Amino acid sequence: MDAAAFRGRQLAWAIAGIAIGGVGVVALVLLGRATGAAALLPPLAGVIAAVVYDGRLTHAARTRVARIQEELPTVLEFLALCLSAGEGILDSLRRVSEAGAGELSAELRGVVLSVGTGSPLSEALSRLSGRLEIAALSRSIDQVVAAIDRGAPLAHVLHSQALDAREDAKRGLIERAGRKEIYMLVPLVFLILPLSVLFAVFPGIFMLRLGIG
Repeated sequence: MDAAAFRGRQLAWAIAGIAIGGVGVVALVLLGRATGAAALLPPLAGVIAAVVYDGRLTHAARTRVARIQEELPTVLEFLALCLSAGEGILDSLRRVSEAGAGELSAELRGVVLSVGTGSPLSEALSRLSGRLEIAALSRSIDQVVAAIDRGAPLAHVLHSQALDAREDAKRGLIERAGRKEIYMLVPLVFLILPLSVLFAVFPGIFMLRLGIG
């Protein structure tokens, strides 16, 4: 959907939230538990509904970016393989876009379609980079566009970019693993460790209160 459709759906969610809040106020009045603060329930429910819908979009966007970053090394290697086999850059993009089924392959199909309707390849790739705003993809596209303009061997450039993308993926995986280790300490410190101390100390305190030992 476009921005207008998204805002329309967000407004619908906000109205639904206000309606649900109004139903809650009516229920409180019928139960005799309504207070002055109950009047804030409908607008608060509307704001929460709008924020939740916006959060869904943010989560979907982050998930899509993560999928594109995961697909990037494979797509670059596939392009380099096609170029090494003697195909041109446009034919290689067309082959990869038709063979792939991911988010990045769909974006490349849009690039091929733009070139087929008369846009220069460099301009179509630059528009793709500006629309997605993914650092690793933007670097790769910049290198490819520069190689096309200078007549450099694209296969070598794509191989180098694929290696860089693999290294970026490894670094990201290590960073995520480090964050997961920290998150795993939360239940250990706040749940398991206090329970262990409680089970170790409580029997002794109980025996001392009974005068045993």
